[in-house]
Amino acid sequence: MAYISEAIEVRGPTSALLDTRACVHIAQGNYDDAIKDLQLSLQQQKDPSVYYHLALAFARAGDLSAARDAMGNARKNGLTANKLNPAERDDYKALNQQLKLGATAGAL
Repeated sequence: MAYISEAIEVRGPTSALLDTRACVHIAQGNYDDAIKDLQLSLQQQKDPSVYYHLALAFARAGDLSAARDAMGNARKNGLTANKLNPAERDDYKALNQQLKLGATAGAL
């Protein structure tokens, strides 16, 4: 976390750096912090993978309605499982099952 926070101090809160820090927050279970960073990231750039990370953070925080909205925005902006890093695909599949989004979630 120290390195990404330092990068944000040096370069500023760019969309990519905020998304990266949010992923660290998610991994550490700090979902509220992740949500804040992801919302700031999306103010700069409507990236489908950032919407996916936002959906994941909301779901893990227990807000499934907000998670569905974020996943809908991810899909509207072109997200499919194949566009994610392979390390994220299992979580993507599980999130779609949790949100009961079905087959339209994007094939692997």
